[in-house]
Amino acid sequence: MDRKYITAGVIFIVCFLSLFLLPVLAVYTNSFIPRLVSNYMFFWPQLSLPYDSLVIREAYKSNLVFSPFIANILNIFQWLVLTVLFSLATSNMSNKKYQIGLSFIIIMLFPIILSFLVNLLGYTIELDGL
Repeated sequence: MDRKYITAGVIFIVCFLSLFLLPVLAVYTNSFIPRLVSNYMFFWPQLSLPYDSLVIREAYKSNLVFSPFIANILNIFQWLVLTVLFSLATSNMSNKKYQIGLSFIIIMLFPIILSFLVNLLGYTIELDGL
């Protein structure tokens, strides 16, 4: 495997892991950023790892779609696939700044797109604390 693919994958993984600091940032910036942005930052870890909170809503209850074990496997698999696709798509970029910026954009937008698609299928991502 070529070094450029590994470098692109490492950039994506480091950017992904760094975004788990968003809830801390949301707490400290809550007073001067819009509420929608603050909520997204605070709940981003739950939105980015959605399969353990994916539910089917019924009257007076919510039923989990996946068991916790399967949900964890799907969460890991989802981000590994995205890492591989990102590595394949951006390995020829000469400027690493563009790779870093693009990885943050993909990582921030993917949970929104996935949540939208999940809602189209009739499921809901039930966030803790809402």
